[in-house]
This record gives sequence, C-alpha cells and structure tokens, in this order.
Amino acid sequence: MNAQEQIQRLPEEFTKNGNNYRLYRRGTRTLFYAIVDTKGRELDYEVFLIKIQSPGEKFGKWYPERERFPTSEAFGKWAVWCKDIDRATTWFEGFEKGHKQRSYGEIQAEVDPSSNPRGVIGNVHAKMEDE
Repeated sequence: MNAQEQIQRLPEEFTKNGNNYRLYRRGTRTLFYAIVDTKGRELDYEVFLIKIQSPGEKFGKWYPERERFPTSEAFGKWAVWCKDIDRATTWFEGFEKGHKQRSYGEIQAEVDPSSNPRGVIGNVHAKMEDE
C-alpha cells in the first residue's frame, strides 16, 4: 500500500454535532476521544472500535478509504460514552484486548482484578464477549 492508498485517519481534533473532540489515545483497534470545552477542559469521553469505511462517492463527492466516527446507533454496540476518565480507560483497554461489549464491571475486573474481585461495578448497561 503506497502513501496515497493509506487509510485516512480521523483527525486528532475536530468538531462534530457541536462537540469539540480531542484524541486522547489511539490503540491498534480502538480510539479514545475527550470531548472538550472551548478552554480545552475535558468534559466527557468516547471510546470506540476503529471501523473502516470503504472508498466511494457520496453526494457527488469522492471519499477515500477512511476511519469512521460512530453513529448514535453504534453506542452500546462498538462505542461507549463515559463521564469518567477511569471508566473510559477501562473500556479502551477492554476493546484493545479484543473484547466486545460486556458490563463495565466485568471489563474492569479483567483489566485490574484487584479493583473488583466480584467483577460487578455500578450500572451494567451493555454486554461484551470475547471475539
């Protein structure tokens, strides 16, 4: 694959739907963005698997092969939103290990077993399974 054929990455900083996003961490299969205010303070976090959009024409414009940002429907499937950076980091580490959605507590217990020996923490809102 030459330089012109490389997959276009999501930018490190961008604005979408009125939110300012700043790349916090990039993994081999996962992206971790902070949603920041106009002063650069982190408000929320979004963590999602890297999904690739095929090249093609849309509304008369040609787009190369590129990483895609999750739609609203992706949250709870391959993307999560978190208010807490520690929780977002746990999701990031779980996705990087190849897990699909499971509860936050189960992932945290696997990433750091000493943090929760029973593997149950807070609100269980999604399921994640090994690939």
